[in-house]
Amino acid sequence: MTKEAKPPNSEQFSRLDWRITGKGEIACKISPGLFSSERTIILNFEETSFGFWINEDSVETDSELHDREEISGFVRVSVKQEKEDSLIVVVSGEPVGNHGTHIEIPKNLIRGIKIPKSLIHPA
Repeated sequence: MTKEAKPPNSEQFSRLDWRITGKGEIACKISPGLFSSERTIILNFEETSFGFWINEDSVETDSELHDREEISGFVRVSVKQEKEDSLIVVVSGEPVGNHGTHIEIPKNLIRGIKIPKSLIHPA
């Protein structure tokens, strides 16, 4: 594929010298939000915590969420930039606290990166 050629869904994915962007999931703690379709999530990385209010469709859990309960799950994120050992991801929600929607996480914390077949070439 030449650099000029754009794969399907190129607005969601890009590749430059095998560095990718796309969508993935990161582990979080989930609790009820202010509204029935909203969730509060907490992301803990090393000594840093980030909180967000997000739509319930952006999280995945293995169990039912009950009032005032906190459960483990995953939040869907968009990967915007790859660095040496970390990724800049975007959480689609309203930040709780003094941080924005773009956060830097260690690469090993993301799962389920989705890459279109058009970007995967046999060696």
